[in-house]
Amino acid sequence: MNNSPQLIHLLNDSLHLDLNAETAESQLQYQLSLLIEKMMQDDFDGLVQILYKVDVSESKIKDDLRKNEGANAASVIANLILERLQEKLETRRKFSADPLRPKARFDEINPEEERW
Repeated sequence: MNNSPQLIHLLNDSLHLDLNAETAESQLQYQLSLLIEKMMQDDFDGLVQILYKVDVSESKIKDDLRKNEGANAASVIANLILERLQEKLETRRKFSADPLRPKARFDEINPEEERW
């Protein structure tokens, strides 16, 4: 996994965290695992919302948990979140000059167009 500042920015934005852009990959995965473990105990609905927002497949979660039976479930889920965010960044890089730039509004693209 490429631990880029863009990945950390996306992770902070998606999960409302405040991680430093220089956070090491192992520390990033560890901090995310701790958060997920706490949410599994105290706010499972919130965890499900995060997984939905990040777009981690339920079947992928079940499959990886089965494959890694005996492993810490929070770590498995943290890895899936990080993988999915990395995929999103790669897709943005392919189709955008600036992967962190928000989507432009229509009137910014076509300021001369008539508005309704």
